[in-house]
Amino acid sequence: HIINKFRQGQHLGDSFVLDNSLSMGTKDWWGNYKYTEGCSYDTAQKAVAQYITKLWSDIKGTDAVINIQLVKFAGSVNANNTFLLTSATTEAQLNQFISDYLNSKNLYSSTNYEDPLLKAETWFNSVEANGHDNRLYFITDGDPNKSNSGGRDHVGNAEKVYNRIVGDSAHPVDAQTIPVSGKIIFTQ
Repeated sequence: HIINKFRQGQHLGDSFVLDNSLSMGTKDWWGNYKYTEGCSYDTAQKAVAQYITKLWSDIKGTDAVINIQLVKFAGSVNANNTFLLTSATTEAQLNQFISDYLNSKNLYSSTNYEDPLLKAETWFNSVEANGHDNRLYFITDGDPNKSNSGGRDHVGNAEKVYNRIVGDSAHPVDAQTIPVSGKIIFTQ
């Protein structure tokens, strides 16, 4: 959901947690996954870029501040970048952020939900001190097959972190799970 009206002095913290595991690519004739135009990962990156661009357009002429975190993950976090979006942000700065962080063609093996959720949790705790309204967008196509905590309960380990994020009354977060393949892993 995109907010078109911003309150005076509103501060948002938007974390985009984006799966870039091999299964987000396209399977070739030999059964290998690779990045191709239009694959799930390409589509997800473009959607996040469009959303951030829409936010930038919506805050023009306001004093709203949007802190953006972009976490990419496969077997572990392989990118964790932040960007501050205000009405003073130029189109060139916005385009540079999108070019730098939302045009990757790299895919990695394994899927670990716990690691990126820990990064998002830490980030939310750091920006909340500024009174931000927090939103988490978790974008994935599959099931985790690895976790930081070890063991075989990969979903359960990630779910513990997720539940801490959405259940923390001191740092409230509106979480949206965006399933690429129709699977919904977490619900609020």
